Amino acid sequence: MEHQKSHLKEHMFQVEAIEEDRISQLPDHILSIILSKLPLKDLVRTSALSNRWKHLWALRTNLNFDMDGIFGSNHGRPHFSTKQCKHYKEVKLEFARCVDGFLQNFQGTKVISFKLHFLKHLGDTSSMNRWIRSVIGLGIEELQLVLSGMTFSYHHHCLLDDEYYIFPHWLLPHPSDSRLKHLQLRTCVLKPPADFIGFNKLITLRLRDVFLGDDFLASLFSNCLLLQGLVLKGCRHLSLLKVFSSSLQNLSLIDCSDPSPVEVIAVNLTDFEYSGDFMKITVLVAPCLVRLYFNFNSVHVTKCQIHYPSVQRFQLYRL
Repeated sequence: MEHQKSHLKEHMFQVEAIEEDRISQLPDHILSIILSKLPLKDLVRTSALSNRWKHLWALRTNLNFDMDGIFGSNHGRPHFSTKQCKHYKEVKLEFARCVDGFLQNFQGTKVISFKLHFLKHLGDTSSMNRWIRSVIGLGIEELQLVLSGMTFSYHHHCLLDDEYYIFPHWLLPHPSDSRLKHLQLRTCVLKPPADFIGFNKLITLRLRDVFLGDDFLASLFSNCLLLQGLVLKGCRHLSLLKVFSSSLQNLSLIDCSDPSPVEVIAVNLTDFEYSGDFMKITVLVAPCLVRLYFNFNSVHVTKCQIHYPSVQRFQLYRL
């Protein structure tokens, strides 16, 4: 009788163990989807569950590094002041150490998206260049570099324009090998040479607080024939803003400095949003335009060529 009880107890324990570890029996592609939902901090912890889980996190194809993912959702977010520059630098160094540690141990062979959301840049380009270099050759399709103290309730003290991160366009693969379709940058400098064609497969481009080269837009529209969405917000050095594209469908120009004059010729454009203190439109040709939003203090449309016969929704706001 005692033997039967012991055997029954052992059997029940085995059943419970199987039930508890049922998730480990799922196929790799299912586990990959589950892992893609976890913060990186929790993702690394799964390696301690079992031998199989030890390397499963290499299946993750979307890498998202932010404050919550690195430090946890309960980390402190103090309002930044000049006296706290030392703390700011310490947080940055710890963040960089964690990202370095993850990427050095990451054994994945495919990365679809790489997203980095962190405090504004402090002048050290080597870490970020190293991170981009480590993932750019793994078939990356989406790249986000959102570097902004304001994103995490910090003020802009101790930060100067020359501390913006210079985006390393030279690290991108050859255009024939590139799979980059979506690019988002904030608080960066983007000044590739005029003959640069590394963005040839871009579908969407979102730039905020970015310094642009004089010839960037002309080169962009000449070489990015698949581009469908463009957002420029708070971008600088746009003394002449010309948008000539046959593929562009969505365009947003928000709070850009000195966009004078503005010329838009986009035969497939359906959505156009403009917001700023001042706007000078000389050309707006968009026969397929459906939604048009203007938000500004003053506008000059004298001698302006305007053609948008398909507009269904037109909203005009005065700041």
